[in-house]
Formats: sequence, C-alpha cells, structure tokens
Amino acid sequence: MTVSKKYSKRNEVNIENKLLCLVAGLCLIGYSCQGPGRKEAKPTEDQPAAGALAISSSDYPTAVADDWSKRMYDKTRWALYCIYCDDTCRWQKTSGIRDTVTFGGLELRFDRMETLKDTVEFYFNFYFHDSVKCDANRIGNYYAIVRGMGFRRSADTMLYYIFPSTMRYFRQKGPESRYDQPLQPAVREYIQKNQERLNGWFRAEARKRGVLGGSI
Repeated sequence: MTVSKKYSKRNEVNIENKLLCLVAGLCLIGYSCQGPGRKEAKPTEDQPAAGALAISSSDYPTAVADDWSKRMYDKTRWALYCIYCDDTCRWQKTSGIRDTVTFGGLELRFDRMETLKDTVEFYFNFYFHDSVKCDANRIGNYYAIVRGMGFRRSADTMLYYIFPSTMRYFRQKGPESRYDQPLQPAVREYIQKNQERLNGWFRAEARKRGVLGGSI
C-alpha cells in the first residue's frame, strides 16, 4: 500500500508539471503571434470614450450628414421656432388635450430631407410631450404652421417655406417679417422672459446665438 501511494503522488506531480509547461507554452505562442510590428493598445484612460468622436454628428439625424446640411437643418429649426414660439396651440376638442402651451416649449422634430434637383428641403413637425404629433387631428391651426424650408444647394439662402398643403411659398419679405427676419424684437423678448419654459434645443440655440446669457 505504501509503494502504491508514493507512485500515485508521483503521477500527480508529473501531471501538474505537464500542465504548467503546457500553459507556459501557450502563453509564449500567443505573445509571439503578435509580431514585432504590432502596436500595443494604449491604456484605457488615454483612449476616447465610446462615441466621443461622434459627438458633433450625434446631434443630427443620419440623413443630415454633411456640414452644409447641418447648417441648413439648424437654420430651419431655429427659424420655425422663432416664427411660432409665442403662438398658442389651438387643440381640437377631439384631441382631449386642454393644456395651454406655446410652440416654443414643444419639441420640433425632424421628419425628412428631400432633394429636388439643386434644391434641398427640410421638413419638421411639432410634438407635445415628445410623443403627440401636432397634426390636423389635434390642433386647429395646423395648416397655418410652416413645416419646413427649401434651400438651393449651392448657397445658404432660403428659397421658400413649405406649408402642410405642400404649397411652397415665398412669404412676407421685409425687415419686420418673421418669415424674412425670424429673430424679431418680440421673439427676443419672449425667449428671454420664458427661457425656463423653452424647449431644450431652442434654449441652447438661443444661448449660442447670444439671445440668452449663461445657464439658468
């Protein structure tokens, strides 16, 4: 029995030694496979956080990809907010909504972008509580609200406004027209007096354009 136990212990030692050798060999093989020319990854703290490189584009829909489209996207969204910010949503009785809200506090969400030869159109829709679309079934003044703007691709100049009826319309030219100069004195006053009630993007854009000061 004593000889058998000693023989068994020697076998266990041999097996353990073989396993250690095998593991060490695999580690050496893995290291050599990296090759001398492979660069090691930098420490985690030196690498940008996931998505950090895409911050500038993450604020825009996928369809709005190039710099020109982003500028026109911002220009359209800002103009529509300025034109209607102090207008009140006239809810249809069938909507069941009784809240008194102005368009400046609603979400103005991108709908789509369309290209017509050398013209590009940007479409938006207002949403109540980020989920209820302000369409003809919910607000009585839907057909009086511009849905978007058209631009010539070769310039930053707005060509026309787009109404829900798909009518493209050059409207009210002049220094006192919101359709020509969206940031009128009354609009500036409304933004400054109601900044806590404004939609987040509208408020941030107002700060960026110098209409508002720092954070509230």
